[in-house]
Amino acid sequence: SQFYISTMVVSPSNMYRRERAPLLKAAAAVCACAAAMCLLQVGYENFSGGSSRTLQLNGGGNQFNYTQHRVFYNLFLALPDDIPRVQGIFLEQFEQVANMMNKTINELDSVSVDITNIGFPLDMNSLYKSASLPSNVHVTTEYLANGNEKQTLIKLWDHCKKHPGEGSIVTYLHSKGSFHANPGNELLRSFLTRGATSEECLGAVLNNVGDTCDVCSSRFSPVPHPHTSGNMWTARCSHVSRLPDPRIFEDEMNKFNDAQQGGNYGLARNGAGRYAYEHWVHCHPSVKPCDVYAHPTFVFGYPKPGQVPSKDDPFLMDLQPAPRFPYETYATERGFVEYLRSASLQLGLRLGEYKQIYGEIPPDEWYGWAFHGQPKLKR
Repeated sequence: SQFYISTMVVSPSNMYRRERAPLLKAAAAVCACAAAMCLLQVGYENFSGGSSRTLQLNGGGNQFNYTQHRVFYNLFLALPDDIPRVQGIFLEQFEQVANMMNKTINELDSVSVDITNIGFPLDMNSLYKSASLPSNVHVTTEYLANGNEKQTLIKLWDHCKKHPGEGSIVTYLHSKGSFHANPGNELLRSFLTRGATSEECLGAVLNNVGDTCDVCSSRFSPVPHPHTSGNMWTARCSHVSRLPDPRIFEDEMNKFNDAQQGGNYGLARNGAGRYAYEHWVHCHPSVKPCDVYAHPTFVFGYPKPGQVPSKDDPFLMDLQPAPRFPYETYATERGFVEYLRSASLQLGLRLGEYKQIYGEIPPDEWYGWAFHGQPKLKR
């Protein structure tokens, strides 16, 4: 791996920028140390890349008369014994939410939070009050004994149908790992929360700069179906309001999977079954996704340690339209699974889905034409 001398510079908006110079005379000393055991992480190019770009919420293309941001949070608690651990998950994620809202509360006309507590009830009033949210953030809570993320996404979709203007944005988060406590869930939860609540993602979907981003997350993955693994993101209501009703979406995708004779094997390939709600926000043929993680070390699924920044690592946000890598980068994941190796098969699945769900094909500017190797396909 190449080493760099790195200086972390904090910008006025507290976002990290990395200024790098090749290691020159110090290279011999560093390499000698590294040969023994010393990785030193002196700019070990793991978790950053490109140039940091913080988008100002009131600059550029933000010309809206009324701006609002609503965070929808899905909290699952299976057993009372899990209360201390799940409270810790909530506070970990809402530290990021509070940081985001403290930066934007004076920039937007309305900022609010909607929390759905599913399973065992928590004292949500005292819990969110300990999260250091700005005092003028309106918080609503709801308790459901049974349910899943579908219930929270229904509320998010209903909200966007009522407020479809370009100045209305939403963030979706959930307590990933509250049911299955393991290091993979913890790593993915932190990675996704930090991206979805970043200034880059908020600025991208609100400012409408170049009309290049409807949905922003840490990592958008176009295969095996368009999605963000782990399902946390920030999006425009103008985009969300044209998506299918979440109440029926899983059924519709299951019908598509059946039409493709996909069976259980096809659920992941087609974004059906338990994968449907991870696919939902990116399922429109004209979606314009973007993401903020520069490195191809993680493209979809569950990251391994070292592939993405942990909650204690710096995370340089590198906002770019997605997918940011060529097809082969994604297709080599998980041991060259046959249906990932064929770009034409993947393209056919997406076009078939769009025809069945929406009755249309993607516009000329759809990312998928070039991504699947068909930039000049007659359409």
